[in-house]
Amino acid sequence: MRAAISVHPRDLAMSSPAVTVTAVRRIPVERARAFEVEMRKFFTFAAAQPGCVGLQLLERDLGAEVDYMVVAGFASLVDRQRFVGHRDYKTWMRALDAHASRPAEVEEHAGLRLLFANDPQRPPTWKIAAVTWLGVCLVTTPLIPFMPRIETWIPFPWSNLLFNGLVVALLTWAVMPALTRLLARWLGRRSDPPE
Repeated sequence: MRAAISVHPRDLAMSSPAVTVTAVRRIPVERARAFEVEMRKFFTFAAAQPGCVGLQLLERDLGAEVDYMVVAGFASLVDRQRFVGHRDYKTWMRALDAHASRPAEVEEHAGLRLLFANDPQRPPTWKIAAVTWLGVCLVTTPLIPFMPRIETWIPFPWSNLLFNGLVVALLTWAVMPALTRLLARWLGRRSDPPE
């Protein structure tokens, strides 16, 4: 797929958005240019919304039709929900769908692995695993000494749920976004796994 329109694509790749949304529409080739004009207007609207960290429109020529994929990043799930709840959102979706030969296929993704799912420059799996391992170590190492103390107040099954919830929350909203920004250059390089 080739990039047709981009709004802050560097921000989209570097910010590690909490929510990445993909929407694919199949457009007959005779309506493709009109769709791109409408999409540029939509991107202007979307980029102005709070929490939208980047947008990219990718296209794949299928001959008589063109598949357009929008990749949109949001800083949080709340930002995504606010965007979808905007009074003009449904009007935009109807206007864009009017050009399509079938309804849009929309998917919401969360997490580091899905951030790279549709990216041909996706880092190798071992690099994603290494960054995830580092993040888990950074979060759990200072927390583990407190587990025995917590277990004196709260039974193990509940303290374990609390501990794991805290680890996941810290990884999702603090540690992994920071690590992906810090290690963006290293993650961006494709290389073979170590021997």
